[in-house]
Amino acid sequence: MYERSDSSSKVVSTILRGKWSVDVLSCLQKKPYRNGELLRQLDGVSQRILTRTLRSLERTGLVARHVTTSKPIAVEYCLTPMGRTFMSPLTSICRWAERHHKGLTATCVPSSK
Repeated sequence: MYERSDSSSKVVSTILRGKWSVDVLSCLQKKPYRNGELLRQLDGVSQRILTRTLRSLERTGLVARHVTTSKPIAVEYCLTPMGRTFMSPLTSICRWAERHHKGLTATCVPSSK
């Protein structure tokens, strides 16, 4: 069995903390996106939260931000090589959650009194 270190569990919880992190990573797995394209892909996210999420994922080293020198200047986001390696375990976690969704929902819903 894997024994986690405090630092590794903090890294994972930092990556998965944001509500939109998994969705952003999933989009960027397909191809690089500009900010506006991501905003349109992620129905319901605000510009402020998207910016926060991208910055957080950039700090963790999973997402890279590239500024083009063409006119007009454009900013594009893509997965880093490390971000690509993270997608396999993330996909496994998402599949696990899909299989156990009903059981997880039943235990996570607060009881009404």
